[in-house]
Amino acid sequence: MAYLEVRMGQVTTQTCGGLLVKKDFVLTAAHCSCIAGNITVILGAHNVHEPEETQQHLRVRRIIPHPEFTSDPFTNDLLLLQVPHPHPHPGL
Repeated sequence: MAYLEVRMGQVTTQTCGGLLVKKDFVLTAAHCSCIAGNITVILGAHNVHEPEETQQHLRVRRIIPHPEFTSDPFTNDLLLLQVPHPHPHPGL
């Protein structure tokens, strides 16, 4: 499971869930990127509101929306996020 934070400056404007489908790709809903901002993917979190040793905060390298995504109504609501390879946590 992945947790996504979309931030505008210092303010978190939106949060979404996602799924790590490959070492460096997260699948989520395309509407999660409708608000322009920086997206951070958090892996290894049990509680996203508390710092944990298992958490990895990854900056998104590339955003790949479904080519036929529409927001009104939501159709083909799929988005791939490319992230750096996460580092395996020694305790996992």
